[in-house]
Amino acid sequence: MQKRTDGGVELSYRVLEQFPADSLLSELKAALPAERWRPLTENWLNPGTSSGDARGWTSFFDTTKTPPKLVHVWSGGWQDSQGNLVEYAVTYESRERPAGSWSAPPDDSAAMVTALALPTAAVERLRRAAGATGRQAF
Repeated sequence: MQKRTDGGVELSYRVLEQFPADSLLSELKAALPAERWRPLTENWLNPGTSSGDARGWTSFFDTTKTPPKLVHVWSGGWQDSQGNLVEYAVTYESRERPAGSWSAPPDDSAAMVTALALPTAAVERLRRAAGATGRQAF
């Protein structure tokens, strides 16, 4: 666990679970009590972009790595009535594949889970810095 200078906390860990990690995603969603946390339907930094919970899994080629990797990612955010935020991202990395193979399942059964918890002031500051405006959609 790493404490952030903005008062937030980050945590990353690996879990052995086959893609699409339905059980893992269910556990992550259930960990946040529904009476406090509301799932976001849009990405909190990119209004108009569906959250992972609404959109599902996406894939991209990460060419910053050598060799390049195909990355499958799911992310979801939750916010409470005070504006505090929790976000989870689950990723799988695979060897580079030929063009057109985005939808192929990952060749790795270890998911990387990254959790981020931010207080309201940090959420607002990051949204302003990113140019995100408007009330977050639930």
